[in-house]
Amino acid sequence: MSTPIGKAMLTMLTAMAELERSNIKERQLTGIKRAKAKGKALGRKKTINDEDVAQWRQENSASIKATAEHFDISTASVKRACRIAKEVVV
Repeated sequence: MSTPIGKAMLTMLTAMAELERSNIKERQLTGIKRAKAKGKALGRKKTINDEDVAQWRQENSASIKATAEHFDISTASVKRACRIAKEVVV
């Protein structure tokens, strides 16, 4: 592809691939919006109850790490659960 024609062809193929990727992304977002409008639950089902995690942590004055180990979840999940539980109470 060292010739000018080869370079032009590669440029055209790149542009077509970029256009197709944009179209795919647009269709994906449209589908997600449609599903949300119909009330469909998206994503994975929760395996923990946020309020239970936050309540156990508060009752035991436990650290984030100890709470994560107790419930066998990540520290990020503990932080998220405590944040969400706090928002629900307020």
